[in-house]
Amino acid sequence: MGRRKNAPRRSEGDIWSAHNYIPIVKKHRTLRKHAPPHKLKVVGPTEECKHLLLGKVMVGTSNNTVPTTFQVCRILFKTRCEENEANDQDTIVLEYDENTLVVMKSLIEMEVLKDVVTSKVLSLSFCIEDDKAFAYVFLRKLPLASVHHKALKSLKTVFKWIFNIETDISKDIKGDLHGSSEISTLYNKLVQLRSEKYEFWQQTKSDSEIHPFLKVSLRPYQVEAVRWMLHRENIDFSKLHSGKIHPLYTAVTLPSGLQVYFVPFSGYVSNTYPQIEPCIRGGILADEMGLGKTVEVLACILLHPKDEHVFLQDNGEMKPIIISAKRKKMNSDREEETYTQAEGPQTTKKIKEIQRNIMKVNPKKTATKIALETWYALELGFGKNYGLPKEPPIQCVCGSIFDEGIVKCESCGKKQHKLCLGYNKKLGEYFCSQCWMSQPLIEIGATLIVTPLSLRKQWISEIRRHIGGGIKVLRYDGCNSMVIYPTDLKNYDIVVTTYNVLQSELRLTEQSNIVNLRRERKYSPLGCPLTRVKWWRICLDEAQTVDAPKKMVSEMARKICAEYRWAVTGTPINKNISDLHGLVDYLQITPYDDLETWKNILYVPYMSGDEKPMLDFLSDVLWRSSKADVYDQINIPKQTFKQHFLEFSAVEKFFYKREHELSCNDFLRKVRNRDPSLLLERIEKTTLNSILAPLLSLRHACTHPNTSRGRYLATKKQLTSMQDLLEALIQKNISDSEECLRLIISSLNGLAGIHLLQGKHREAIGYYRDVLQLRATFSDGRAGTKLPVDKLQLVHTMHNLAEVLEQHPPKQPTLRDELLRKDCIEVEHKYMEKFINEASEAYRTCKDYVSKIEDLENKLILKYGQWYSDGLDWILINDHFNEFLTKIQVACNNANIKLNLTSTSERNIMRTIYEWNEGIVSCRNKLLESLNRLYDVSEEDRIRVLAKGSLVNSAMNCHLRPQNKQQKVKKCPVCLANIRLKQYEGKLFNMEKRKKNFEDMSLMGSWKPSMEELICKTLCSILKIKHSSPELYKDGETHMNVLETMKKEFKEVRHFWTLLDQQICAEDELDICKLRLQLKEVEDSDEGIHSKNETHARILKSLTYTMENKNENMHLLTVHELDYQNSYLNKELEINKVLLERLLGTQNYLETLRKQQYEGQNPDPCPICKNVLENHWSILLCGHSFCLECIQVLLENTQKDHIQCSICRNKQKYQDISYIKAGHTVMDGDCLNIKGNYSTKIEAVIKLLMELKEENPVPKVLLFSSWHSVLKNIKEALDKNEITSELISASSHFEMKIENFKVQLIQTDFTRSWFLSKMLCLLWKDKVVNDLSKKEFMHPRIIEGILQKQNVNLIYVTDMCYTAIC
Repeated sequence: MGRRKNAPRRSEGDIWSAHNYIPIVKKHRTLRKHAPPHKLKVVGPTEECKHLLLGKVMVGTSNNTVPTTFQVCRILFKTRCEENEANDQDTIVLEYDENTLVVMKSLIEMEVLKDVVTSKVLSLSFCIEDDKAFAYVFLRKLPLASVHHKALKSLKTVFKWIFNIETDISKDIKGDLHGSSEISTLYNKLVQLRSEKYEFWQQTKSDSEIHPFLKVSLRPYQVEAVRWMLHRENIDFSKLHSGKIHPLYTAVTLPSGLQVYFVPFSGYVSNTYPQIEPCIRGGILADEMGLGKTVEVLACILLHPKDEHVFLQDNGEMKPIIISAKRKKMNSDREEETYTQAEGPQTTKKIKEIQRNIMKVNPKKTATKIALETWYALELGFGKNYGLPKEPPIQCVCGSIFDEGIVKCESCGKKQHKLCLGYNKKLGEYFCSQCWMSQPLIEIGATLIVTPLSLRKQWISEIRRHIGGGIKVLRYDGCNSMVIYPTDLKNYDIVVTTYNVLQSELRLTEQSNIVNLRRERKYSPLGCPLTRVKWWRICLDEAQTVDAPKKMVSEMARKICAEYRWAVTGTPINKNISDLHGLVDYLQITPYDDLETWKNILYVPYMSGDEKPMLDFLSDVLWRSSKADVYDQINIPKQTFKQHFLEFSAVEKFFYKREHELSCNDFLRKVRNRDPSLLLERIEKTTLNSILAPLLSLRHACTHPNTSRGRYLATKKQLTSMQDLLEALIQKNISDSEECLRLIISSLNGLAGIHLLQGKHREAIGYYRDVLQLRATFSDGRAGTKLPVDKLQLVHTMHNLAEVLEQHPPKQPTLRDELLRKDCIEVEHKYMEKFINEASEAYRTCKDYVSKIEDLENKLILKYGQWYSDGLDWILINDHFNEFLTKIQVACNNANIKLNLTSTSERNIMRTIYEWNEGIVSCRNKLLESLNRLYDVSEEDRIRVLAKGSLVNSAMNCHLRPQNKQQKVKKCPVCLANIRLKQYEGKLFNMEKRKKNFEDMSLMGSWKPSMEELICKTLCSILKIKHSSPELYKDGETHMNVLETMKKEFKEVRHFWTLLDQQICAEDELDICKLRLQLKEVEDSDEGIHSKNETHARILKSLTYTMENKNENMHLLTVHELDYQNSYLNKELEINKVLLERLLGTQNYLETLRKQQYEGQNPDPCPICKNVLENHWSILLCGHSFCLECIQVLLENTQKDHIQCSICRNKQKYQDISYIKAGHTVMDGDCLNIKGNYSTKIEAVIKLLMELKEENPVPKVLLFSSWHSVLKNIKEALDKNEITSELISASSHFEMKIENFKVQLIQTDFTRSWFLSKMLCLLWKDKVVNDLSKKEFMHPRIIEGILQKQNVNLIYVTDMCYTAIC
């Protein structure tokens, strides 16, 4: 909180005095323990509201009396803790006109009564009868105005007191539907209740139910469904709901005889009878997938048209007429002609009329102003009133102002093109899309069918297949693709569109949100014709798309008006029963389309155990037939469900375990700080996805390693086979072993250094000799695996060991002690050899480019630079200079480069090119000269480039590790060469220096051509085009070639400088690596005392841009740190030794797998029984193999959860034992040959497909998976094994791929497999059968066994066999 300050007072002479400006701190008042109670005014009843008496409520007891007349009544509430005397009841004090006090002991809760008193919708009066205090409660006014939620709460309380109406709906909810069995039970209850309620489907099929245009014969269950649909469309809801009260309301009779209506759930009260409004007729057709809902809808369309004779105009021999119109625009050629005339001589009547009107208003206007306002009127369609024609401008959707074929809106007078709006005179009066919004809806007899994009073509094909007669069908693809005038929809019987169209055209219906523009629109927005007519019937296929009322698709579906509304879906309940409200909201079934009514009347009672209201409602509006109920009618064969449980191969098992370890650690880290009792449903979706991501990675690893890359195997290489996976695992293990070995040697060198500081020279020598022993062990492969030892660590060991041996000779020296210096020098030479060879190769490349540049310069005909001097003069003499400047500007604009010329004169351009050219030559010469100072060349047997030895010290003091950072040091030759590189780069390319604080960083810009280079290229081009002297443009081309070669040379020179710098750094690293741990010098200083200047200096130092190297003095230790570092390094040494031993065992294990499975080598004999391992054996993680008999004995004699290897004594867990079969990867020897080497699951899929192909030449297979990445890997395997397949995902080419799939099924002899991702499977699960006819596939395959069995039962086809591969 801020502190209040006193305003300064004026001193004598009206001068402000700073001494009088005294801050005042306000003292905080100590709050009393209990504040005095607040009196509330009681609003009594008026004459107008006495007839709204609700009743009386007993509030307490009292032996006082209430006065009959009073002016003001106030009430005071005192709780027990506020009373001085001991009292077990709260007290209510009524104060009348400040003279009379009435004290009552309360019998109800004080806070509740206080809310009633303060409510603005209630009035109170008190009375006392027989020592009992009552409160008469009145409503102030009906109907209630806008009421606060607190007042509604008070109303609920009062009605509960007086009328005993239960207002609390919070009941025990048993939990929502989640399992398929619970959903099936609900459907069965609906069927049973429906059979008791209706009897119309028990009738025999009549002739009226057989339409001549319907080509197919309906099955009995389809006839029943059609009868129910006709019953729902013919029912009169106005009579059915006549006089019925809204289910949310409860009728209450007041003591005055007045009847009011109360909502117990919200507290609202009304005196108007809440009658149920008539609802739209329709329902939910929810037959199970594959039972022919499409045919049932088409039969309903034929049997109940708007006009009874509409389908009887011809016989059924004609085929349906499918129309798919395309949007037509004005001819672009005519538009160009119009614009050309406007840009040419102003001779047309329209232009002359505009100019004449402008001159009448102001004759003094210049010709430029007149031309500008004329262009405004013609091209932009707006301007001042005197400059525009009298008639309104053309505002068409195409944006063209071409005045042919226009039509005028009858309402606003707007002119538009007939062709663009799809209008002709036969369609009646013309209204623009904006005026259509205010016109009454046009009633038509067409049915609108809305489907997913993938099912649109299927619906059209079903209409062609099942319906005859001249029915006109329109495929509406949206106003952007086609133009339909609203009255034109009268000419169609069925209109088919998609949810995508509804979603995209929602914005076209929101005309009230259009922003008012300053000027009139040039382009008129399009309109949606679907919302401007009243359809006879609207049918949503896959209606679960609108399960959420707030979706854009749901909003658009509600805006479409229709006489009958139908929702067709095979899964009305997808997740839980609350999904049904979205369908009820779309169907506009009053009163349950209101969310509060649905929740309080149906949903909450159902979830609390009272199923009757929900079942009664759903039995009326939902029709469902399941395959189990009509099994005898659909004549499908028996389904066979097979599960294949596969076992990982040894390689996959190893990889999966590593992934499992990482995923477990990641999962535990994410849930570490979360409450274990928290339900998953209450976790945010993004957070839940993040928590479950490790589990998803494990599921990926079960199918193929490529789908879970980036965790254990962070490699960019595609692992196409299990052999590739094994090689990647081996390389990963080798890399981990090298890192572990490096840490071990680092610990040994550190321990040796610490022991030298402690004066223990013999122990230090022992540690150094351990390092040399490790080098000999892993370099010769004695440990079974060759691992390289870090050369810098080896140099450190040899150098310091030789130094210690010279100062403290051991009693028992070794034979190699005298050769340590020589061996150390050899290791140093091997370390430097790599850098020297790379620099030598780069040196040769640079020399080649230098020679190329010299050769090109020798080809110049004229003097160097003469070509652009003479060329500019020639251009100027021949009047091409303006064209030259224009082309320069265009070239700079295309390259996105700013043209920075102080003057566009010929001499200024010549001077700019000359200075740039000379700058390039000068910078290049200086750069090459600087580079020559950095190296020496030795050409004895081959070229060897060696950095000069003197450079190491100068580079060290300059930038590598300067000793005194405060003192400015002269730049070393390496840094000077780098500066020359940047200067040369700035001249060659479009680059510049950074700001002062970032000078050492790279230049700003890019390697685009500079402005001067573009000028030279343009000059050379125009000299050649205009046929100047050949010497000029040929020298120009040579100069450009020289420039391009210089750019390539610069890249190689920079690479050469980088390698020289790395060579110098390597020399410095060799010097650094010889350092060992040293004691830090302790400076004498007074601890805790720092001057002010030192503090400021430390703060300023922290604000600098210079990076501080914290590892610079890490080799310096204090005396008290020695023991800690000794124990720490010992512990790290032991940990890494154990880890290295385990990694070496793993390496042996992986190498053994490679030899046995992919090289055909048998392992060594069993170490226990010495039997040869030929057919079957076991292998441990340490890499040692045992026969099955011996491993069984080891397992039986072990009581713990692990066994110990008989050779290396490493402990192994039971689950880490792998069992190998000779020559076996995934399949047995008698199985079909598979091309390639894939995961166990993919090879099992290919094997099943090949077996099906042998049984049936053209099997039909449907293959499901949860992830697109898995499908992609499976497709690669299928292609390699010559099994043609079609990978279908969420793409726009879905329909084309489906058709391609169907055609090739007939034309090819290979298996045709169809892939769907999980999203498509779940979203389009009922369209799988719709898109492919029932005889087009027979064998669904599910890759992940976790996929619900409900999804398997979505498809019933001929001779079907389901297979789940787990």
